[in-house]
Amino acid sequence: IARQATESGLDEIILIGKYFYAFKDKLKATFFEAPAEAAAYLQQQGIKDNLILLKGSRGMKLESLLEFL
Repeated sequence: IARQATESGLDEIILIGKYFYAFKDKLKATFFEAPAEAAAYLQQQGIKDNLILLKGSRGMKLESLLEFL
């Protein structure tokens, strides 16, 4: 999934989780080990009016990021 995303031509790709983080030196994307780190990044970036796919396992609790989008 990560490789397909990086080859898709998207403007920005944010990958969250320890399995994705293992590829941080191999793929062009922004990586975070935990949703809390991604939340801080999203707050700082002020992302608005973008199409966003938020995908992850239920255990990652990615719904916590919705307030920052």
